[in-house]
Amino acid sequence: MKNCRYVSLSVQKANTAALRLYRKAGFRIVEDKGDELVMKIDLENNEAVFAVIR
Repeated sequence: MKNCRYVSLSVQKANTAALRLYRKAGFRIVEDKGDELVMKIDLENNEAVFAVIR
Protein backbone atom coordinates (compact mmCIF):
# COMPACT_ATOMS: atom_id res chain seq x y z
CA MET A 1 0.00 0.00 0.00
CA LYS A 2 1.43 3.29 -1.02
CA ASN A 3 1.65 5.99 1.66
CA CYS A 4 0.19 3.75 4.35
CA ARG A 5 2.71 2.47 6.86
CA TYR A 6 0.50 1.19 9.69
CA VAL A 7 -2.97 -0.25 10.13
CA SER A 8 -4.64 -0.35 13.53
CA LEU A 9 -7.85 -1.94 14.74
CA SER A 10 -9.69 -2.66 17.93
CA VAL A 11 -11.09 -6.02 18.94
CA GLN A 12 -13.04 -7.29 21.93
CA LYS A 13 -10.93 -9.46 24.26
CA ALA A 14 -13.70 -12.06 24.27
CA ASN A 15 -13.37 -12.49 20.50
CA THR A 16 -10.56 -15.05 20.71
CA ALA A 17 -10.98 -16.25 17.12
CA ALA A 18 -10.40 -12.72 15.80
CA LEU A 19 -7.42 -12.23 18.13
CA ARG A 20 -5.82 -15.43 16.80
CA LEU A 21 -6.44 -14.36 13.21
CA TYR A 22 -5.01 -10.86 13.70
CA ARG A 23 -1.93 -12.15 15.55
CA LYS A 24 -1.32 -14.69 12.81
CA ALA A 25 -1.53 -11.87 10.25
CA GLY A 26 1.15 -9.96 12.18
CA PHE A 27 -0.86 -7.54 14.32
CA ARG A 28 0.56 -6.74 17.77
CA ILE A 29 -1.29 -5.43 20.82
CA VAL A 30 -0.41 -1.79 21.45
CA GLU A 31 -3.05 -0.80 24.00
CA ASP A 32 -5.36 -2.49 26.49
CA LYS A 33 -8.64 -0.62 26.97
CA GLY A 34 -10.35 -2.96 29.42
CA ASP A 35 -12.71 -5.12 27.37
CA GLU A 36 -11.02 -4.21 24.11
CA LEU A 37 -7.51 -4.34 22.68
CA VAL A 38 -5.99 -2.00 20.12
CA MET A 39 -3.76 -3.81 17.64
CA LYS A 40 -1.36 -2.43 15.05
CA ILE A 41 0.66 -3.79 12.15
CA ASP A 42 3.66 -2.29 10.35
CA LEU A 43 2.95 -2.79 6.65
CA GLU A 44 6.47 -1.96 5.51
CA ASN A 45 8.25 -4.53 7.65
CA ASN A 46 5.94 -7.50 7.91
CA GLU A 47 6.40 -10.69 5.89
CA ALA A 48 2.97 -12.03 6.90
CA VAL A 49 1.30 -9.08 5.15
CA PHE A 50 3.34 -9.64 2.00
CA ALA A 51 2.33 -13.31 1.93
CA VAL A 52 -1.38 -12.36 2.06
CA ILE A 53 -1.02 -9.68 -0.63
CA ARG A 54 0.75 -12.04 -3.07
